[in-house]
Amino acid sequence: MIEVGSDLALVKTFNDRQRDILRNAGAVTHLPEGQTIKDQMEAGKRVEYTANAGCILGGFRSRLVEVAFYPASNKFFIPNSFNKTRDEQDILIEQEAEKLRRRPGLEGVTIRRPQASEATGVLFWYFDQEKIRLLGEDYKDQSDGELPTIITCTPTNNPRTRFATVGRFVAGKGPSVSDWSYNKPNKFCGVAFWVVPI
Repeated sequence: MIEVGSDLALVKTFNDRQRDILRNAGAVTHLPEGQTIKDQMEAGKRVEYTANAGCILGGFRSRLVEVAFYPASNKFFIPNSFNKTRDEQDILIEQEAEKLRRRPGLEGVTIRRPQASEATGVLFWYFDQEKIRLLGEDYKDQSDGELPTIITCTPTNNPRTRFATVGRFVAGKGPSVSDWSYNKPNKFCGVAFWVVPI
């Protein structure tokens, strides 16, 4: 049985210099609220489940770690991260994280995949703030004309060979939560520039 994420007391945030550098480069920063997808739905948010593991995914609580992301559609994803296996995406993540850490003031940050509840939480928060649907219609130019998704670190099965994806955020339905086999390329599933403090 998959162990459902527990509450985490440790809160990690960027320092002021890191936050300023990231924001000056076009990033938006946000500290997730430690919610599960079930919490978000009970608060009135809509989520379209297409994963078979909805009951499992709903119990994973987002980490209390501040995140920086780039809302512009041409900056939201790590370049060339679509249509890759998970292992190939891991290489791209580490390459981009290393580039980021070479910048003065950003030595203490990295890039990682979000948890599913973390990703949906950011999508809801940003829509509430800006009325813009991250991973919605305006992002189709990044994934061959289709609504894109991002891969998360939340497993949907016991052998950890399938992981939740989040995206396809459309009016009336909310974001879609599905899953993907880690060793199968998916031309609609990319990796977000999801920057966090180490």
